[in-house]
Amino acid sequence: NQGKSEIEIEGGFTIPNEKYTQRDTEVVKIFGGPGTGKTTTMVGNTDIDDFKGILQRMFETRRPEEVMLIAYTRAAADEAKNRLVELTDVTKSKADDRVTTIHSLAMRFNSLKPQDIVEIRWSNDKYDFCDQVGLEYNMNADSQEDMMATPDDNGHLFFRMLSWLKSKLKAPKQYEDCPLSSSWELGQKKFVELAEKWDEYKTDEGIWEFDDAILECVNNGDTIDTEYLFVDEVQDLYPLQQAFLDNQFGHVKRIFLAGDDDQTIYEWAGAKPEYFLDMEGNINEEIPELWDDKTGYWEDEGVYILDQSWRMPNSILDLAKMCIHQVDNRQEKQIKPHHEGGEFIPLRNPKSETVIELINPEDTMILFRAKYQMQNFGQELIEHGIPFKDRFKTWRDSMLAIRDGI
Repeated sequence: NQGKSEIEIEGGFTIPNEKYTQRDTEVVKIFGGPGTGKTTTMVGNTDIDDFKGILQRMFETRRPEEVMLIAYTRAAADEAKNRLVELTDVTKSKADDRVTTIHSLAMRFNSLKPQDIVEIRWSNDKYDFCDQVGLEYNMNADSQEDMMATPDDNGHLFFRMLSWLKSKLKAPKQYEDCPLSSSWELGQKKFVELAEKWDEYKTDEGIWEFDDAILECVNNGDTIDTEYLFVDEVQDLYPLQQAFLDNQFGHVKRIFLAGDDDQTIYEWAGAKPEYFLDMEGNINEEIPELWDDKTGYWEDEGVYILDQSWRMPNSILDLAKMCIHQVDNRQEKQIKPHHEGGEFIPLRNPKSETVIELINPEDTMILFRAKYQMQNFGQELIEHGIPFKDRFKTWRDSMLAIRDGI
């Protein structure tokens, strides 16, 4: 990007590039496959002696103001904060300031509070808007279904399509690019008109959506005041978030980009692993003490591969490698299994009873693709008298009340 007067972004947006000539930002890419301890490597681990995470070491040797971590979710940010507070002398308030998300940073830059954000407010903004413009909006249609599943009403369909477009830096008139567009029967003119009215509604009410705040940061060229910037789950950043991160190049001394291109799960929202893969590693000043106790290897300048799985046995890892090797454009990783053994049991469209028969009551963890699937399965566990704990606290309160009552 050096030498260009502006950065071109999909959808016709551009970002001024004067900042890129101010400083040569170093880039370190950390690839962490499943179970390789990426969070432990980045942050640290309270359960492991004689080991220090990169952030842990940096908080011990530098002022907190010189370091910042951008986590992908608030839950991940909270986990990192708790670890750093326990592992270092950093205070809880300082950890809150230096470990955050892009959404939270965008709120800071625009001086926004939770009551200003549509996604946070305890208000029926979208319902009230749809009522004004004559769109059906079912208040009971929450996020149980897949994000890209076709909604049952035009109100939810409109907002999902508009969110998809904004995340990809596309204008409303490009609505046909959205995978859900085939279900929109009111035409381009109506969609663009509704998008303009929604913007007017938000302006009149003094409210913002998260992506509005991020886009404002991009357009303003807002930059983070830090020397060392850590960004986690880079493979899942969508174009608008990528544009926000692009603004930081030329302003910070070093950016640590962590993730795994093999685990890109937000492509439906515009995430492309190529953003992570195509970024070139660049280290002008070594900090060898950061890597002394890490389990991995340097693949190339500025490219570090975590190569030890602490979870997967060899049979499961071999199967995973066989599947992922079908992907042409990816970062090759030589990952070693945790132990020998393991068993893969394929189940095609299994019923809940089939899965329940395989449960080891002493030690079983069940992962779901979507939250709504958990609700139904939790009811099945209750009916079978099997106690369980919601590890990530995603169950509905009503479901927890039923479980606790039983």
